Amino acid sequence: MNQTYQHYLTLKREQPKKYARDLAALMGISEAQLCEARLGQDARTLKTDFPALLAALETVGETKSITRNEYAVHEHFGEYKNLHLGGHAGIVLNPRALDLRLFPSQWHSAFALSEHTAHGERQSVQIFDRHGDAVLKIYLTENTNKAAWQTLIEQFSQPAAAPLAIQPVPAPNWAQQVDAAALDAEWRAMTDVHQFLRC
Repeated sequence: MNQTYQHYLTLKREQPKKYARDLAALMGISEAQLCEARLGQDARTLKTDFPALLAALETVGETKSITRNEYAVHEHFGEYKNLHLGGHAGIVLNPRALDLRLFPSQWHSAFALSEHTAHGERQSVQIFDRHGDAVLKIYLTENTNKAAWQTLIEQFSQPAAAPLAIQPVPAPNWAQQVDAAALDAEWRAMTDVHQFLRC
């Protein structure tokens, strides 16, 4: 058992209500690095063929999808049906059900976790960006096809994955000059909300 994982277990016992992302921050590492430290315990590395992974999720039925940052949590139940991926972005389009906008080109690592909690075992697929921040977490629910879920995990598991290469978040350049007139013109020229973000 490695020291990072032991440190995590200690913090988790001391602060059981904190999320993994908060514990990772206390440890001075990214959440993806924490998942890497949990390999061989309750985590497995997954292949980073994200289009294939998203397509395979259709077979498992209902899941709970979570995206969060320090300010908000977006939690949604539904099935990964009606997936459409393009070069820039993708969508899971199920109005009044699972309705997501995805940017797989920004995704860099993925793990399958099987955690023991006070409420029983909790299984998930967790996807991270190049900075080690979680961009999407997909949880098994009572209505998930558990056999299909396990098949997906086995299909995408990658035991001999290369170590993570985490890129630090660049410091903001507050001295950078902004062309306010150009920004205003581009903003007013938008005709669709999807033109707002180009990653």
